[in-house]
Amino acid sequence: MKIGILTHPLVNNYGGILQNFALQYVLEQLGHQVATVNIDIDYHLPLLRMCGGWFNRLRMHYLKGMRVPLAFNPKPSSAELDIINRNTLDFIRRNIKLTETVTHFYNLPLLDKKYNFDAYVIGSDQVWNPQLCPWYFGSFTNRNDVKFIAYAASFGHDEWRMNQDLTAQCAELAKKFSAISVREKSAVRLCQEYLGVDAKHVIDPTLLLSKEIYLKRITIAEEKNVLFSYILDQDDCKTLITKTISENKGLSVRTSMPNETYLRGLSRIENCIYPSFNQWINGFNNAEFVVTDSFHGTVFAILFNVPFVAIGNRQRGMTRFKSLLKTFGLEDRLVSNPEEAYAIANKPINYTPVNEILTTERQKALDFLNNIS
Repeated sequence: MKIGILTHPLVNNYGGILQNFALQYVLEQLGHQVATVNIDIDYHLPLLRMCGGWFNRLRMHYLKGMRVPLAFNPKPSSAELDIINRNTLDFIRRNIKLTETVTHFYNLPLLDKKYNFDAYVIGSDQVWNPQLCPWYFGSFTNRNDVKFIAYAASFGHDEWRMNQDLTAQCAELAKKFSAISVREKSAVRLCQEYLGVDAKHVIDPTLLLSKEIYLKRITIAEEKNVLFSYILDQDDCKTLITKTISENKGLSVRTSMPNETYLRGLSRIENCIYPSFNQWINGFNNAEFVVTDSFHGTVFAILFNVPFVAIGNRQRGMTRFKSLLKTFGLEDRLVSNPEEAYAIANKPINYTPVNEILTTERQKALDFLNNIS
């Protein structure tokens, strides 16, 4: 079957890229011809809003002495983004098959006609947040000969956030799906209550593959006595947790994030480049302990059988953390403050039952994907 994967735009999110790679890998192993829809939306703020932001930055700089970018548009240009994302884009080019680029969701109908996929697999990650719907429910095509399947789709939250009109539209579209699976257990209830469809709970695509498959995609560099810190939203609390645990365990801290977020006129672009997947995956492979506020950071700590603390990231959604950890009986690894982190850091994880659960969950997921025909 000729399948198109519809997921989040692939840029520099390690977990987002690897969930796409894993889903494509499994579907190809099942005998399908697969390509990922290459979505690269070119967002433009209205001119008046850009002017307002510029004048506000000028005011903060000259009247309050604040260190803010003075450029009219401080965000990186396309050429600058190519530099910032060169390592992650290289991994994508080498490991993920892409369609031509879609620069606006309104171009999806044209892509659908050109590629004429037999089916679309939508997922994983937060593909069913309101900003991406109804496109990610398949509203871009009326073809009767195309199937829609959701694999590990996520709403991002355990409460409903679509308005009444969007809910009605998505509910109608959802009933056309051949099969629906969701990443969080709470999403099973949301699908029933608001979309009127049944859904199965499955694991994130990254968990479908063994760590050995990921290691084959990188150059392995071994290192001893490492604490891997993968923090998306750094703050003083997370820095303190990482520092204290690393010192208590006598481990050297390794990270895999840019030193700065790029702002034109303030940042040196070489400090804003995302490290390679070699560095990211080696971080987990070498780690004796992991500190992370990332969902996929937590996933890979589990996959590589490394003790960890997962710092709750409310800004990015707690539901996925809770669902993941409950599945594996690791709810106590989710912490919200330094005291909780220190208390759990010295508690070992027995990965034997965790791996047994993973084997069972993988089979459930493969059974679901095997029914695509």
